[in-house]
Amino acid sequence: MVAGVVRLLCDVRLTALALATISLVAWSRPSAGVLGLVLLALPFSYVPLRSWDRQGDALARSRILLWCDTIMTVVVVAVIGGPAGLGEFGAAYASATAALFGVLLGARSAAGVGIALALVQALAVVLTGRASVIQLVCVAVAIVGSAWAGDRLAALLRSQAATAEELARARVLEAASHERAHLAREMHDSLAKTVHGIGLLGTALAEQLGAEGSRHERTARLIELACRDANRDTRALIGGLRALTAGSLGDAVETSVHRWTVTSGVPVDLHVDAPPERDVGPDVAWAVVRVLDEALENVRKHAQASAVRVSLVVGREIRLTVSDDGCGLPEPLDGAIDVRVLESGGHYGIAGIHERVAALGGTAGVSSAPRAGTCLAVVLPGVHPSEADASQSADRQEVTA
Repeated sequence: MVAGVVRLLCDVRLTALALATISLVAWSRPSAGVLGLVLLALPFSYVPLRSWDRQGDALARSRILLWCDTIMTVVVVAVIGGPAGLGEFGAAYASATAALFGVLLGARSAAGVGIALALVQALAVVLTGRASVIQLVCVAVAIVGSAWAGDRLAALLRSQAATAEELARARVLEAASHERAHLAREMHDSLAKTVHGIGLLGTALAEQLGAEGSRHERTARLIELACRDANRDTRALIGGLRALTAGSLGDAVETSVHRWTVTSGVPVDLHVDAPPERDVGPDVAWAVVRVLDEALENVRKHAQASAVRVSLVVGREIRLTVSDDGCGLPEPLDGAIDVRVLESGGHYGIAGIHERVAALGGTAGVSSAPRAGTCLAVVLPGVHPSEADASQSADRQEVTA
């Protein structure tokens, strides 16, 4: 949207130059120097007009280009409004330049440029004696007001773009929520029931082989246990999908922790700081839930813990911490994760957590020692609307400086 305004203002400047050039050639018979100065301003409007989509950020941040454009505008206004006596075209060009700077730099910086251009325009017209005081004041106000109008227009367009982006994001989140709900239903109606059925068959087979005194009873019991684990994992997946469907990330974490506490019997001290206005992308939210489930499952299987603490903080970053008072890992860890060492030691769950987090640009660390418990700390990139606005404001101030 801002790009369209920039192109429109460049068109206005090119039109003013074209009309001024035609008028000069038709009535004033200007010298080659005067005509050359006017034509020298063409690239400052033509280049942004043609290449703003590709190089707009670079052009807006180029202080040298902005200063040169300002100087060239002063020259154009002085030449057109002075010797040429075409003050109306000079005022149009100056107003378009002030509005352009308002769009790119904001009202405060553009106002200085507008005041300077208004003074040059007034001086050029006064020297020709072709304008009254009221006309000079009106032209000056129009030029300076164009800077303010450009800033307000840019702010409005950015606000509309942010609203459109938020609506698109809401549609994506809604679609992801529907897809998660659909996937949870399909898994419950097909996979979970199938695994549960296989487990029941394994139990019946083991009992029959035991009654017959078969040496294959042990194998049947292993199949039964494997089906139970698969059924529990499947239901954990379904629970995570439904938790994210029902509410925010904080709600999903609370649901997962409650479900794990009921099944494991281990109390959890839960701390959640995840305000609803701090939106989290569906990929990141799903990663947090799956990492939490995997971490808690590791505690259940290996830690022999009597208490667990879970902390989730959602801000500029998403921080998830899971710690227990269990037996710890056989080899001490100080926070660093070496996937190859973990896999060689059979710790595939932690290795999987590291890979899942790394794929999203986050970090995972594990601190542990024998008989001293284990602490998993995960940091993932997050999004905070107010901080995003502050970042845009900072970028804008940087352009202004």
